[in-house]
Formats: sequence, structure tokens, C-alpha cells
Amino acid sequence: MCTKSKIMKKVQTKLALASVIFITLIFTSCSKNRENEVFSCNPQVNSWSQANYKQLQSITLVDLSQLTMEQQRAAFRVTTPEVRLSLWKEKFNKLLELKCSSAERHHIELLENYLNVTQFTKPETIEIINKRNELLTFLSTWVYYGVNNFNWTPTLIREMIMNFDYQSVNGKLSGLTPTHELYGPGPVKQDCSCNTTDDWCGDLGSCVSNNCIIQMIGCGFLCAYECDGICHLNGLPTVVTH
Repeated sequence: MCTKSKIMKKVQTKLALASVIFITLIFTSCSKNRENEVFSCNPQVNSWSQANYKQLQSITLVDLSQLTMEQQRAAFRVTTPEVRLSLWKEKFNKLLELKCSSAERHHIELLENYLNVTQFTKPETIEIINKRNELLTFLSTWVYYGVNNFNWTPTLIREMIMNFDYQSVNGKLSGLTPTHELYGPGPVKQDCSCNTTDDWCGDLGSCVSNNCIIQMIGCGFLCAYECDGICHLNGLPTVVTH
């Protein structure tokens, strides 16, 4: 069961590390230049991102949801902050089409209306970092309310605000089902694929640093935060695909 203290501890840790992580990311993320920005440190995924750059800049939620999680993260990095915001609003509209209580509907709309472009901008200034930290505080309260008032599970929350899937097995919000595997074979030197302080790897594992390559965006709440770890299953390193 997700508890208030656990959620708040995540957020407090996140806020404390934000400035340090920002400096670290500058030196440890994939190298890039104006002519050849890197969207994934996986050569195959990065080549795919470069080859489909124009199409990915205006990708729809339907198309994004059909990609692998590694491709989803790369595509999300290709898009502008405006498109990232639009994708999440589109995702929430899909959730609102599912059967849920009026109170749950209002709670989802509350989050949707709170979002703005700055929250999906790379943390390249202190002002942007502060805005993104405000979002984390809001999200912690939002998640806690959902857990305590609607009995939302960590798995359901992960499907709602950690990826772009929206398929339900029964047409209900509670029926949201993962369409990607959480764990895979490993370890492999690769992009980090989860956030060590916004850890949503599941009950059987956790997100830990594992010599992966840090990316500035694509993990954590709303995929808006840095990827700085790999999901480990029962203490064994794995390649996360969710």
C-alpha cells in the first residue's frame, strides 16, 4: 500500500537533489551538439529517432502508445514542451472516457488543468527547476488523495501518469492494464530508464543506479523528469521496458 510518508519522502528527496542532479546531468548525459542531438544512447533507437524526427515532432497519443517504452522516451524527447503537454492532455482525455466516479473524474481534471508548458521543459535554468519542483509537490498531494479516497493502487497510478498507454480490460479506469513488460533481461550499458527518487518499478523491484547513461527527461512523474537508474528485479539488474 502506498502511504503518505512514503510519497512525501520521495518528493522531499527529489527536491533536495534537484540542483545537484541538474549540474550532474550537464556532464553525464549523452553528448550532443546543434547538428546532431542525441535522443537515446541506444544507437538503434537514436537512429530511428533521427530518421523519423519530423514525424515524431507532431506524434499523436495513439501512435506514441504503440511504441516500445524506449522509443516512447526517445520520441518524447524529440517533441517540444508544447507537444509534451498536449500529449498528456490527450492521455487524460482518454482516461476520462473510461468509466469512473464523478469524484475521480474531477480529480483527473484537476491535474490536467494544473499542467503548463514550463513543467515539460528541460531543467536548464533555476526558474524552470523551481516550476518543476512545484509540480512534484502538487503531484504528491494528488497521488496521496487518489490512494486514500479512491483506493488507487501504485500499479494503476503508474499506468495513469507514468506512460502513454490507456487501454482498459473492462472499460473502467480501474481496468487500466500494462501493455509493456516492466522488466527484461540484462544488465546492459544503456540509457537509464527510471527515476531513482520517483521509483515506480513495482513491488518486486526498485530503481537503482547501475552505470546507465543519464537522460534529462523521459522518466518519473509524467515522464517529465530525469532518467537516472535501471529497474532491478529482486536485486538483480534488468533492462526496464516500462
